[in-house]
Formats: sequence, structure tokens, C-alpha cells
Amino acid sequence: MGPYAISMYPGLSLCYLPSTTFSSSILTHLYINVETFDDCLYLLDGRLRKLTILCVNVYSIDEYSEIVHNMDKLFNLKCF
Repeated sequence: MGPYAISMYPGLSLCYLPSTTFSSSILTHLYINVETFDDCLYLLDGRLRKLTILCVNVYSIDEYSEIVHNMDKLFNLKCF
């Protein structure tokens, strides 16, 4: 399955999940659909420290988002 095949799947909503719901110390590539841009930002809060490539389909961007995320821990991210 190529990266473009992810558009066939519904978007995930991550905003309201506890911070302990997902993390990975080995994941390097992630192709994902998310409901909102805020969901995308939740992926970039340091839980996926080894992530080097992130390909995201975002279905909705809220211009009034007030969520602030700490993205200083993504030293390995090369492609977004």
C-alpha cells in the first residue's frame, strides 16, 4: 500500500485522548488521516521522537484553534 492509499480511510480524532493513549520509541514513518489540524499537532508533541517522515491528510482546519503544543523534541523530523 502506497502513501496515497491512506486517503481511503476515515480521519482519526486525537485531540481528546489522554496523553498516554499512544506513543512510540521506534516509529520512523507515519502516514495518517486526521479529522483536524489540532489532531495533527497532537502527533507532534514529542510522543513519536524517532519520527523522520510524517504524511498527513487533514480533513478540517479550524482558524480559531488555540491549542499550543511543544514541538521542540522532534529533532529527527525531516519531512512533513
